[in-house]
Amino acid sequence: MSERITAVLDRIEAEHQTPALPQGITALRLLQMVYRGEVKASPQQMRAAIECLPFESPKIVGIGVGYLNAQDFASKLERALQRSDAARFPKLIEARAERRD
Repeated sequence: MSERITAVLDRIEAEHQTPALPQGITALRLLQMVYRGEVKASPQQMRAAIECLPFESPKIVGIGVGYLNAQDFASKLERALQRSDAARFPKLIEARAERRD
């Protein structure tokens, strides 16, 4: 009888232990292993994996495409800088003072 109780207690203890994860596993890989049933993660491990996921594998939300036709961002920025320099340093009027008697 005591062997049977010991076996049950060992099984319960094994279920409550935090599962050891492979070294160097990413959050995405851990979550894939969990939903495939390969491993059972603790609530703390799941929370940490969910929180780390956006930082380990960020989403691509936009792609910029530019062509060299003077309409790309760099060309427009260069023209804007030239216009702002022209506004900052206005042309001087060249004149001589004349004396009136």
